Amino acid sequence: MLSLQRTAGNAAVSRAIRGPAGPAATPAVLQRQPKTKKPKWITDAQAELAKLFPNDPLMKNVVIKDYAGLNKTLQTIHYGAWTQSKTEIYLRNPAGTSKKAPPIAQQAMFVQYVLHHEAVHIGQFDKAGGPPQTWQQMLEFERDAYSADRVWLAGAGAQLITDPDVLDLVDESSDKNLIKCQSLLDSTKGLSGKAREAALFKGMIGKDLIPAKSDPDPLKLYRQP
Repeated sequence: MLSLQRTAGNAAVSRAIRGPAGPAATPAVLQRQPKTKKPKWITDAQAELAKLFPNDPLMKNVVIKDYAGLNKTLQTIHYGAWTQSKTEIYLRNPAGTSKKAPPIAQQAMFVQYVLHHEAVHIGQFDKAGGPPQTWQQMLEFERDAYSADRVWLAGAGAQLITDPDVLDLVDESSDKNLIKCQSLLDSTKGLSGKAREAALFKGMIGKDLIPAKSDPDPLKLYRQP
C-alpha cells in the first residue's frame, strides 16, 4: 500500500530508493512479444521476501513488480513501494536515480525494511478483503503498519539492518510517519462520514502522505494502467 511513504513504502527511505519510471513498450502488430526478463533487483527482492517470511503461506502468493508500472498519480510521489492487492507489491529500484547509487548492502537493507512494511499491508488487505475503502481506513492501516515497524526495528529488524546509518534513517522515518498518521486520526475524531473523509483527504495531502493530485475517491489510486 503506502510507504508514506508513502510506501507499500516512508518519505526518507523512498527518496533513497527512488527509481525511474519508463514508458511502456508498444507491442508490434500481429507479432508475439518475448517475455520480458525481470530486473535483477526485482528477483532479488522476491527472494528476500521469501527469506523474511519463509513459513507464511500468504507471502508465497505475493508477486513483486516494478513501481514504474503504476498509474501517473502514484508516479508523482516519493513512495518506496505500493501494495496494490494482497498478492502484489510494486517496488522502486533501490539503486535510485542519482549517478551515485547507495552501496549494494545498504540497498538490500532498505528493501528489507520496505518489504516488512508492505507485508503488514498484505495481511491487512487479506483480512479486509481488499484495499482500503476510505481515507480513514488507509490511515489506520498505515498507523498499524508503522507501529509494527517500530516493534520490528527494535528487535528482529535490528539484527538484519546492521548498518547504523540505515537503521537510524528507517527508524526515524517510521516514527515520523506514525506520528503523522496518528495526529490526523486524532484531530478528526470529532467528525464523521463525509466530513471526516474530506478533512482526512485534505490533511493527508498537506502532510505529503498521498499524491497532491489524488482523487477524493481513495480507490482510484488502485486503478492501474
